[in-house]
Amino acid sequence: MRLASRPDRFPEPARRRRGRRESGRRRAARPAVRGWFLPLLLVPFAGPGLGAESGPADSRGVAVTLSGDAVAAAPLLVRLYDPYRLLSRPALERLRAEAAAAFERSGASIRFVRRGGPRVVPATLYPEIPTNWRVAPQTLGVAVGAPGQRRSVFLSVQAAKRALGWRGPARGAAPGAGRPATELGTALGRVLAHELLHTVAPDCPHTSHGLMAARLNRRMLTSPGVGFDETAGRYLRRGLSAYGDEATSRG
Repeated sequence: MRLASRPDRFPEPARRRRGRRESGRRRAARPAVRGWFLPLLLVPFAGPGLGAESGPADSRGVAVTLSGDAVAAAPLLVRLYDPYRLLSRPALERLRAEAAAAFERSGASIRFVRRGGPRVVPATLYPEIPTNWRVAPQTLGVAVGAPGQRRSVFLSVQAAKRALGWRGPARGAAPGAGRPATELGTALGRVLAHELLHTVAPDCPHTSHGLMAARLNRRMLTSPGVGFDETAGRYLRRGLSAYGDEATSRG
């Protein structure tokens, strides 16, 4: 997979401080991100020149048969951040449920937690992936981190809306043309699952079918039953087991 150039800086939104007054100015400095990140590209429409796959393979469901490798016992801990309030509550709930379902189909599990920590993977919703990260505008998500260190996941809400054929500003999750907000949550949940697999198993290659394809179109993002194929499932279970051991040693 092509590794994109590392970003120099990325925006960090101001966070609300509850239960106490703010003291002094809000932190203005933005940390530099050093390392590499893996972009997930999408194919919004199956038109010519976009590299879209055609035929039934685009929406092929994945029926995973658990082979001889052990099923991961410990869930992957994930802290989901929506600092810009981009999604409605139903969309957020759907996002979590869809990511969890993708893992469960491959014999693994996710648990969303309220606080971060050394064993927790942070996942943040952005209106757009910052342009200075040097990724394509249609990039749905990236996993950022230095080799050997914990990675962070960033998802582009606006790119997901474009993939679904929505129109309108990046902020807010009000659906257009009668589309339910949960459709956006489904798409972003699958993108999150893709990037989380990159996080726990960075050596996992992109696959021809399923959620580990390098490019996902609207059908792959919304059709029922789409998950990881058997190859990606094996990487997921083995990677999650190793990731849990590394997180324990870091903690």
